[in-house]
Amino acid sequence: MAVLKQTAVVTGDIVGSSGIAGAKRKKLLAAMAAATEKAKLFLPDFTPEIFQGDSLQGFTSKKRELALLAALLIIAMLKAKGFNIRISIGLGNTTFASGKSLTSDGTAFQHSGRNMEELKKKKLQLAIESDNEQWNAEWDVHCVSLNFVLERWTVQQSEAVIETLLGSTQQVAAKKLRIQQSAVQQRLKAAAWPIIQAILKRFEATA
Repeated sequence: MAVLKQTAVVTGDIVGSSGIAGAKRKKLLAAMAAATEKAKLFLPDFTPEIFQGDSLQGFTSKKRELALLAALLIIAMLKAKGFNIRISIGLGNTTFASGKSLTSDGTAFQHSGRNMEELKKKKLQLAIESDNEQWNAEWDVHCVSLNFVLERWTVQQSEAVIETLLGSTQQVAAKKLRIQQSAVQQRLKAAAWPIIQAILKRFEATA
């Protein structure tokens, strides 16, 4: 009997993409490519595909506990460039691995795809679902907090979050962003970084 890989699938869809054209569309594609490439720092087996010009999907079996961190990095990097993206994370198994995300299958892929439709209907930014109903009940609550925070991130707050997610100290982040350390601290506070950090730690411990 084949062993089913435990997988995290990250599916993303740009908000309001139908109104993006010309030079801004090129900027969007470049931002999506840069964000997914940076996410590979945390997910070494992450091979995301960008499709239809406004959507992405990738998966990881090696570091699924870091899928939320990678997702928040993608959200922050796109927001810093003036774009909003919905992301649905599905945790489960892979029953068919084609080598490409869009043609693979399993409960992780099904959860991720199904919740993307729910995000569009409810106009939210993030959803997470697994095969475990008890786990899902907890993460439904965490997602309420995350969506409340993400909706309010500004470009400047997103820039500070990006540097922090990537491991920079406030001093290093300040130098990169060409602002004072106190300004970085203020931006992170406004972005509810302590809440984000606590939720990330919980995800890493339980995913």
